[in-house]
Amino acid sequence: MNGSHNIFKSYSEMVNDVRIWLLYHAKQEIRCRWSAWKEIVERVTTNVHEQLFITQAEKHSFGHISFEYEPTALEIKTMLAFIEQWNGLQVEEQPNTPQAQREYKQKALSWFRGRRATQFGNFLYPVMVANSRTFAGHMQSLLVANVTGEYRGGGSRGKCAACYLNLLIVSYISELCTSTIQLTDGAKKIYLLCPRTLETKHCKTR
Repeated sequence: MNGSHNIFKSYSEMVNDVRIWLLYHAKQEIRCRWSAWKEIVERVTTNVHEQLFITQAEKHSFGHISFEYEPTALEIKTMLAFIEQWNGLQVEEQPNTPQAQREYKQKALSWFRGRRATQFGNFLYPVMVANSRTFAGHMQSLLVANVTGEYRGGGSRGKCAACYLNLLIVSYISELCTSTIQLTDGAKKIYLLCPRTLETKHCKTR
């Protein structure tokens, strides 16, 4: 009985260690994806300004374009709740050798990767998109307040501002769907938007 209890305790400790490792890995991945999103929003906004031929004086009124939004601690906790609730993999035999434990760890990583499209689709990407919309709204306010002169095509200030806002948002979303990132130096590039995210039932990113 005692021997069985010790093995179970060792297995429980290993599962807890792997859970902590998965949480660290997931947090690093979220940071990497968010950093890439920050760069995209800033670059796309700058490119839109170039395409609209906004003058240097008008560009100056926007100030330095910096996307300073970050996910809150509660949002990150929500994103990672599925790992916090993880109780280990279903295995026929408890891994009790270093090799078996390494294999278990890799299978746990595969488990995470198999579920991140759903989790990120419901909790990470909606936050990214929502914050970029808020940022685009801020840029729109600066445009209305500071850009003077005749609008090309004779459109009203309100209509032109609305078109500017829509152009930013559509450009952000386009980049979200097509951009690739590297999670670590030398790693294979992967899509910023996890494959099959939009195919997931009840996905909140759509």
